[in-house]
Amino acid sequence: MPAKIAVLDIERQSAVVDGVWQLKQTGYINPDQIIEPARTICFAWKWLGEETVHFAAEWKGGHTKMVEKAWDVIDEADYIVGWNSRSFDVKHLRTEFITQHISPPSPHKDIDLMVVAKRNFGFMSNRLSYVAQQLGAGSKLANGGQHLWRTLRYGKGQELKDAKAMMEAYNIQDVVLTEEVYQIMLPWVDNLNIPIYNEVDVPACSNCGSYSIQYRGVQVAATRSYRRFQCQECGKWGREVKSESSVVSIGV
Repeated sequence: MPAKIAVLDIERQSAVVDGVWQLKQTGYINPDQIIEPARTICFAWKWLGEETVHFAAEWKGGHTKMVEKAWDVIDEADYIVGWNSRSFDVKHLRTEFITQHISPPSPHKDIDLMVVAKRNFGFMSNRLSYVAQQLGAGSKLANGGQHLWRTLRYGKGQELKDAKAMMEAYNIQDVVLTEEVYQIMLPWVDNLNIPIYNEVDVPACSNCGSYSIQYRGVQVAATRSYRRFQCQECGKWGREVKSESSVVSIGV
């Protein structure tokens, strides 16, 4: 069965706090001042290889139903692709799960593209909007800034309806953009093992699963050498599992 890869992005609503006397705060806000904690209000996701981008929000069936759908997606996924997703999206969704006393979904592997960018490149900014534009992948959707979030909290009637539609479009575009960046960064991504899900015992690209590979030299480890290859589809480098040669002794 092919690997299930979900490209995912969440959107959050800010907290409401009491006792703020000046704009320039010193120190931390005491938890007792929290009137309404920050929360996830919607998320969008797309299964890699499919066309449809899905969307769930607390205004479409309630907060609990939205959280349960997020659990279903993560439980089904073998990999979660996102931007700052390991530290932000996934952690916040897990917080929603535990506060609603929902057991953990099945394990998955995180493909956090912001981590890939920081580890491999030197972009002047590691924000998705900047990196995507530098890569020619597109841009985020303009959303009106904080006015959108305030309208989602306090708006009424047509103004609120328009704000919900804008947030849905904005969230979906983030997923589309993240997938575009993923495809460009794919040969630089580690920790993918797509061929193992295909259950075919022949050399293939670990990142895209292609069998179109070209052998080019060897990769030398401490005591063994391995045939090295490059994927002709995505460009990822790999090596065979079995070594070609080894040494009988090594210095210490």
